[in-house]
Amino acid sequence: MTENTIRTVKIQNIVAECLGVKTFTFNNINAKTPKPGQFVMIWVPGVDEVPMSLSDFDDKGNWAITVKNVGECTKALHDLKVGAYIGVRGPLGNHFKLPADKSKKIILIGGRLGTAAIKFLATKLNNTNIKFHLIYGLVYEKDAIFVKDFLKFDLNNSDINLCIDFDDENVEDSTIEKYYKSKFNERPHNT
Repeated sequence: MTENTIRTVKIQNIVAECLGVKTFTFNNINAKTPKPGQFVMIWVPGVDEVPMSLSDFDDKGNWAITVKNVGECTKALHDLKVGAYIGVRGPLGNHFKLPADKSKKIILIGGRLGTAAIKFLATKLNNTNIKFHLIYGLVYEKDAIFVKDFLKFDLNNSDINLCIDFDDENVEDSTIEKYYKSKFNERPHNT
């Protein structure tokens, strides 16, 4: 089989990240190993096929895509339940090249759904002990995705800046602020 062959996979887990955004996990163990930055084509039977960035991958063959409900195909995907089947082609496209020199610090910048590909890359950097600085921008706290995942990273290798416009909300009372304080006993680097 090539990367361009459609494989039927079973949805194993669905996480509602925030309003209108879900992460779907499926096992695709016999496929070529994806690299951060690559994408897949997701086929919802009877509806359409759409490109999606990979937001996660593990060595057990579990792949994840994070999807915003914005059209016919993504709505059909959002309506699926754990145990449903979808088609997947890939991995496709180019990927981020990791530095051979691990002493170099990588700067990652992402916001809301555009953070899906960045999460996969940040996880790979963290797991290979490559230092990085993540700048994660949001307009509203309610749109936050992956924050708890990002805060699990090794703080010796990563620095995380949350850039959030809370729209008249008190920063000190925010859910993200409370979570960050409980985990690290200090304030996130808000700008």
